[in-house]
Amino acid sequence: MSGLYDLAYEKRYKKIAERISAHPSEVEFQCKGDGNTPLHMLAYNNAPLEYIKAVVEARRGVVQIKNNENNTPLDMAIENNGSQGVVEYLTEMTNKEKAAALENMPQNLHTLQSDLEGLKKESKSSATKFIRLTNIVVKLQKDFLAMKAVPPINPEINQRTFKAEQCTENLEKRIARIETKMRNTQMNAAKVEETNEIDEFVERKKQIKMKQDLALDQKNLLKSSDEMKSLRSLVENMISALLRRDADRVSKEKKLLERQISSLKTERLVLLK
Repeated sequence: MSGLYDLAYEKRYKKIAERISAHPSEVEFQCKGDGNTPLHMLAYNNAPLEYIKAVVEARRGVVQIKNNENNTPLDMAIENNGSQGVVEYLTEMTNKEKAAALENMPQNLHTLQSDLEGLKKESKSSATKFIRLTNIVVKLQKDFLAMKAVPPINPEINQRTFKAEQCTENLEKRIARIETKMRNTQMNAAKVEETNEIDEFVERKKQIKMKQDLALDQKNLLKSSDEMKSLRSLVENMISALLRRDADRVSKEKKLLERQISSLKTERLVLLK
């Protein structure tokens, strides 16, 4: 383990600057288990911005390192509801590093191509090196085109998408609870049918009431299912509107979404009663 990684993992932030000064190479350390760097852990733990800046300023390229789940420190910050300042700073530094890589890529390609021309004039013993270098140039060209096609990261869209997914997940859990309640009601109805003849009249009344409740629950379930589909459609439309930077449409979709959520909360209270 890296000393800097341990400090970030255990949230002993006050010693981070001192550790970086003594061992700057530990900034790029990656845990063998999950591939996380100290910056990943700081972003995951929502550490104060000053300590995140200290790590990034020591090795700026660390913002683009991905763990075993293909997540950057920025991804970790967004998924764990990091503070706005941390998300904005990591977004800015990530975009700067991508821009710098794009600027340096043509120069690197030119250097490698010059080396290739030189290798062509050397003896046959250089053939293996020539092929290896050719493959590197091809890969760099592909990476260069891929990086040009990637738009700048918009943390607001990522955060809204993550919250929308959470809302959908909560709605699915609520429907699952309603289905469980329906199954329990059906089991109780079956038990009522097994009562003896002495209590038959009273139990029949209870059974009727339970069937009415069951019908109401089924109706609410169908309505909730339709509203969930509508809610998902609204979320997709909101994300689409955000990508097109259509502020007016986003505002309308947001209001519709809030009304849908309010309606679901009201129904939940009715069901709980």
